[in-house]
Amino acid sequence: MTALVVGCPKVTLPQAEPPACYVKVTLYKRQTVRRAVLSRLRWEPTPLFCWLQCLFCLPCTWVSQKWYLARRVGWSRMAHKVLPPSVTGPPQFERTFRAHQNCVECYPVFLVTLWTCGMFFSELTAAAVGLVYIIARQIYFNGYVKSTKKRLPGFYLTLAVFVTLSLLGLIGILRGILHKYLHIHL
Repeated sequence: MTALVVGCPKVTLPQAEPPACYVKVTLYKRQTVRRAVLSRLRWEPTPLFCWLQCLFCLPCTWVSQKWYLARRVGWSRMAHKVLPPSVTGPPQFERTFRAHQNCVECYPVFLVTLWTCGMFFSELTAAAVGLVYIIARQIYFNGYVKSTKKRLPGFYLTLAVFVTLSLLGLIGILRGILHKYLHIHL
């Protein structure tokens, strides 16, 4: 029997069980191919992967926060007897609804700046600043529900996060351009 071995010359294998370094792969037309499994191809987590996991956890955390904020709007609807799809009612309901909508409106900007900073500057920095964003939006929401003026600390913190992520992403992009095209290593 002739077998295809990745990275090796064509070999003939006996009909007996293949050695442990081979993996049997069955194709859709019942053809069997044996490939060598190289130890260097075995997956092991790297520090980079761990930081990417942190970056991927932030949107999941935001989804949990979004669910909580949506529930707060629902509770406010029930407390103030505002029937869907109406979005007007007592001032406290309108503030709760508007705070929720503002959080939703800012999310695309957050994702773009988060991934730009994470890809071109540092995954760790992007993850840390992204966590500050999640906290800032919660401060913003809680303050806005109480009073429009109490939303400002969360708003300014969110603005600082956006500026930080944008600047760090821009620095990373410029550093990459200088490295690739001008051979300047920073």
